[in-house]
Amino acid sequence: MPGASETTAPCAVTLERLAAQQGSELREGEREALLTLVDLQRQMGDRLLENFAHSIAAFRRHIPSIAEAFEHYRPQESLEFFCSHNSQPNLYLSGRKRILYPSHAPIDLCRDQVESLLSEQMFKQVNYDHEPDPYGQIHVRYMNEAITALRAQIGEDARPRQINSSAPILIMLGCGLGYQIAELYSRIEIGNLIIIEPDLDIFYASLFAFDWEGILDYIKGEGNSIFIMLGQSPDQLFFDLNAFYRRHGPFLAGYAWTYVHYQSPQVEALGKVLLRDYSSIYAGMGFFDDHLFAVSHACRHILEGREFVRGDTELPGEWLSTPLLVVGNGPSLDH
Repeated sequence: MPGASETTAPCAVTLERLAAQQGSELREGEREALLTLVDLQRQMGDRLLENFAHSIAAFRRHIPSIAEAFEHYRPQESLEFFCSHNSQPNLYLSGRKRILYPSHAPIDLCRDQVESLLSEQMFKQVNYDHEPDPYGQIHVRYMNEAITALRAQIGEDARPRQINSSAPILIMLGCGLGYQIAELYSRIEIGNLIIIEPDLDIFYASLFAFDWEGILDYIKGEGNSIFIMLGQSPDQLFFDLNAFYRRHGPFLAGYAWTYVHYQSPQVEALGKVLLRDYSSIYAGMGFFDDHLFAVSHACRHILEGREFVRGDTELPGEWLSTPLLVVGNGPSLDH
């Protein structure tokens, strides 16, 4: 892709070729309609370039790393925009011989998708039960008191709730061209939106098709959060997702609401990781009494002058002045 001042939109697929790939042939009576579509294609191309410039400028203000990565990005395959009489840009992935949205009206399709998501899907909420406390541990005592206070507020029925006017967090698998994002924010308030798009080419195409500037400015103005993860492999996903919760609060993981925007092998692989590992984000935060035991044992060993390093072993000379930091000094270091 040339420099920013020379940026051209991903090419528009020719209508004749698209029709042939769809298994139909152009007839003489369709020429006038095609001329209209050709004009719409030209107008769409102008809008795509304008959108891209605004998108890059918006990301430069709000998430500079994305602007830097995509201002001169080179797609791995040919990305071809096309539209029908409603002028809604759709994307043809020529290398895969696939249309991203199997509809003549992709924005309408995304609107229907969001409607279905809001009307049918519930988000899950972690529901803790009272635990027995045979040893009088601080962690269990206060957890049980917190559960009692919570149930006094919401009642004993802590089943997953229906999405109404707001949600604390939403994990979106697949960004697509982004149309569904605007529809979501027009319907509900989302405190924290996590977008996971493994396909960099598709996200790049969204910079041309979608009003990222409007969405990013809106989210910033409302004081909400958006976290965009791009190009993650299944092995990277959990660690990068954990980074979000460490920064914004692990308590957010107590709510789980996911939205799969489109299907692909990459998106499916990421979904499996979410299903397998998500609970460890909120279930792996530790046990308060364990930390007290660790501090108690460490103090006792120091007061008793315990040796923490074997005295019958000499280190090579080059290591003698090297600092040593032990993290998680558990039984694995006994020997």
